[in-house]
Amino acid sequence: DSLYKVTAEIDATDRAGLLTDILIVASEAKTTVSSVNAKVDKMKHATITLSLDIANISQLESILTKMRRVKGVHSVHRASTVGGAT
Repeated sequence: DSLYKVTAEIDATDRAGLLTDILIVASEAKTTVSSVNAKVDKMKHATITLSLDIANISQLESILTKMRRVKGVHSVHRASTVGGAT
């Protein structure tokens, strides 16, 4: 029943609906997104950082894999674990 905070970093090409599509992946996985930070530069390169509450590593791997399939996403990786059980 423990949840762990994990930070995911996403590099993508910006487009309308990109953030929505990424958040849908988290929602469909029934995980909580506790924070979001999105930046886009002049070249339309988006960097999105999400803090997720996950139950286990297989849930995290599934979420990251599905986020990699979102149109425009170039890479997704786990940035860090922000603490223990919440």
